[in-house]
Amino acid sequence: MNKEEFLKALRRSLTGVPQDDVDRSIEFYAEMIDDRIEEGIAEEDAVSSIGDISVIASQIRSELPFPTLVRMNIPKRQLRPWEIVLLILGSPVWFPILLSVWIIALSLYIVLWSVVLTITAAAFALICSAVCGVVVSLFTYQSVDFLHAALLFGMSCMLSGISILLMLLSVQCIKGVCRLTKTAFNNLKRRLSRKECAQ
Repeated sequence: MNKEEFLKALRRSLTGVPQDDVDRSIEFYAEMIDDRIEEGIAEEDAVSSIGDISVIASQIRSELPFPTLVRMNIPKRQLRPWEIVLLILGSPVWFPILLSVWIIALSLYIVLWSVVLTITAAAFALICSAVCGVVVSLFTYQSVDFLHAALLFGMSCMLSGISILLMLLSVQCIKGVCRLTKTAFNNLKRRLSRKECAQ
């Protein structure tokens, strides 16, 4: 396969992708092939070294912004009158179900972040308590008996240890929720790009 055939096949495999993105990708791969030819590689070898067109096309689709993928998956055809009537008549059923699913997903996500914020707030509260306990024990060990001051100092040290553990747990929870969010977003993006490829 030569350069022109490769670029035509790549353009065909990117049907549905916005024209600007297609042109940018075609220009990028044309330059890549030209660079390899200038290095002394034969045109057919330069084209074959780039890789499979379907893999390249799916990679280009996966790198598209999320709003573009959503727009690409909206049906382009005009709705027939009976389809519009069916959508309107069925809206008391499908709209509340769709809204409920969306609200449940959003509330679960908010609950996850609430747990993380609660753990973080508890860690900060324990840190403040530990610092106050140390300060009070240092200033009152002469006026109050030494045992009470030592007990307060020991409890403050214990609280600071617990707060450090809670802070570490909080950091891990934040990382976990961020990873979960990124994974869910990437899976949704991959499904949309795969759906577009299938069309």
